[in-house]
Amino acid sequence: AWIFWHAMSVQAFSLLAAALFCTLLSLVYYLRVIRLFWTAPVHTAASFTGAPNQTTLTSACAVRLAFAPVMLVKPFVI
Repeated sequence: AWIFWHAMSVQAFSLLAAALFCTLLSLVYYLRVIRLFWTAPVHTAASFTGAPNQTTLTSACAVRLAFAPVMLVKPFVI
């Protein structure tokens, strides 16, 4: 919001128009993604044969999250 206010106060209207256009474009995109997740069809367990279960996915995410700071500090450790 501050960036839009500052662009308007220094009368950089072309920059303001470009920023507003990009903001609206990204808003439409992200709202479409949220809508797809919200209205996705519900699948039964039989349609996911061979898919990892929730415990496996949660464990994998927890391990990756635990190693994320290490990979940011020294990316070639592992």
